[in-house]
Amino acid sequence: MAIHRLKPPADLDIEAAFYFHEIVQSLPPGHFIPGDIRTLCAHCHALVALDRANAGIALDGEVQSDRYGILKATPWVAIRAQALGSIASLAVKLRLTPSSRQRMQEIKEQLRTQKGRRQAEVTEHEEQSGGSGLAGLTFQQPKH
Repeated sequence: MAIHRLKPPADLDIEAAFYFHEIVQSLPPGHFIPGDIRTLCAHCHALVALDRANAGIALDGEVQSDRYGILKATPWVAIRAQALGSIASLAVKLRLTPSSRQRMQEIKEQLRTQKGRRQAEVTEHEEQSGGSGLAGLTFQQPKH
């Protein structure tokens, strides 16, 4: 069965869709499931917000003086901080960070090891029972 890559929703704006494609293509097929689409879209919107905040800061600076001459952070600084927080949080949920990808690899290895042990147990049971993996097993009808 072929594993398909997620496609962005039709209503995703072009800037976020660029990030969507970039992220999906950078990871192996099957990394994301359809249930990840909303989270991935939110992550892409946060990346766009970060781009806009950085552009605003480049244009306006991080601080401006108010009408009394007091220096205050421009609104872009708060927008950037919020976008960075969202990006960090969503990256973990989407398994985009090195540590979360490493953890997924460890889990896959554990599952492969467990599967290998179970297969060895079935083979051993078959050898002991004369070839039928079902020999000696009892089945019970569900109680109603």
